[in-house]
Amino acid sequence: MDGGPHQIINPGSSWKPYFTINQQASTLWYHPHIMGTTGEQVYKGLAGLFFIEDDISKSLDIPKEYGVNDIPLVVQDKRFTREGDIPYNLNMRDLMDGFLGDTVLINGAIEPQLDVKNEMLRLRFLNGSNARNYLFRFSGNKEFYQIASDGGFLEKAVELRELFLAPGERAEILIDLSSYEVGDKIYLSDTDYNILEINIAEEGDTVYKIPSKLTEIEKYKLEDIKKHKII
Repeated sequence: MDGGPHQIINPGSSWKPYFTINQQASTLWYHPHIMGTTGEQVYKGLAGLFFIEDDISKSLDIPKEYGVNDIPLVVQDKRFTREGDIPYNLNMRDLMDGFLGDTVLINGAIEPQLDVKNEMLRLRFLNGSNARNYLFRFSGNKEFYQIASDGGFLEKAVELRELFLAPGERAEILIDLSSYEVGDKIYLSDTDYNILEINIAEEGDTVYKIPSKLTEIEKYKLEDIKKHKII
C-alpha cells in the first residue's frame, strides 16, 4: 500500500489504499512516489500529515488540542509568478543543487499569524520543501524543548535554541509562553527571516510542565543485530 513507480494513478481514476497502523506515536507525512515526478507533485501540494497516537502519547501531560495548542507547521518554499502560479520549471542549477523557492510558506500561507494563549504550545514541524534546509529560531533567542523526531518521541525532552531540519524531516517541540502577556508577540524565523508571527491573544488557564520522561526506547544489543542480520 506504499505505492511506487509502477502504480500510476491516471487522470480520472482513483486508488483507495488501506493499511494497519502498527507503530508508536509519531508525526508522519505522505507523498507520491512516482518516478521522476515526486518533487513536482509534492511542490504543487500533493502531500499531507498523519498524526499517530498511542497509549503513551495519550498519557503524557502535554498540549493535545489540535489547532489550539497542538499546531502542525508544514514549511515549504515556492517560486511565484506575477499571476500567482507556481510552475515547476527546472533550470541547470535546480538540477544540480535542488529546487529552491524564494518565498517560504507555512501551511500554505505567506507570513501567517497564529493566535495562542500564554501557556505551553506544541508545534509539529515538517520540512516539506524540495531541497531547502531550515534553521528555526524564536525571537529573543527563546529556548524550547524538542520532544520528538521522525521516529516518534525521544526518551526525554532536549532543550534547544535552534532546530535544524533537512527536507522530509519532522520534529515536535514544546515552547513555554507563560511568561508572556496578552498583546505580546514572538516570531519564528528561519535564520534571520521571520516566517511566523505568534500573537499572545488570550490568558491561559492550563499549566503544563516539561515531562521528565516521554517514552522508553528499546536498545538493540550487538548480538541481536547480528542475529537478525541487520549488519
